Amino acid sequence: MKQAGKQHEDDGQEIEHAPGACSGRTFAASVARKGRGPHRGFLSPADFTNDGTKLMTESAKANSAVRLVDAAELRLLTVEAANAPRRRSHLLLHEGPDDQVQRLLIAAQPGTYVRPHHHSRQWELLILQSGAADILILGQAGEVLSRSRLDRTSPMVQIPVSAWHTCVVHEPDTVIIEVKPGPYRPNEFADWAPEEGNERAAPFVHWATRAEIGQTWAPEGLRASVV
Repeated sequence: MKQAGKQHEDDGQEIEHAPGACSGRTFAASVARKGRGPHRGFLSPADFTNDGTKLMTESAKANSAVRLVDAAELRLLTVEAANAPRRRSHLLLHEGPDDQVQRLLIAAQPGTYVRPHHHSRQWELLILQSGAADILILGQAGEVLSRSRLDRTSPMVQIPVSAWHTCVVHEPDTVIIEVKPGPYRPNEFADWAPEEGNERAAPFVHWATRAEIGQTWAPEGLRASVV
């Protein structure tokens, strides 16, 4: 059971929704701090939760009617992703878990592990901003049903309700906009997929990078369970 009051974003990371604040780093929060201190727009450690997620301040919420995400903010996001153990970083654009349109920017680096999951009551729209990635649609036992390349020639894909999927990042500094209908619902992970941090996560990414349609994920010595 997921603890009430927390948001589990696209990869299951727990993010606090404190009263009067929205979880996730926002461009408005960066703007509120521009010109302060030696970092010229970088947030201070006080703006971070324990897991590195940045919080929206009250002043940011008050100025959140228009949010312009510029090249500098995208660059900051990609640098954060490069330095993060999980190889990705998020910029939340919605106001909270009850927002009827859940939307965020995701910066990801090659090697990041997106645990296969589905959304039993939501579709998902992904819009590429830079880089390249593959979206794999998987069967219940981990078999590859389809593989769609997001790049400059095909920058958008919509994943239907209940489709098991994962993402393989091919280029450094890949940035994707993710949109789902709200309210927020936690990811539903495939039982056969390694948990994040598990020793089999990296082998899964290696397999998914090369897997062809019809091939099934089955680590040596194990069988992929049907969920």
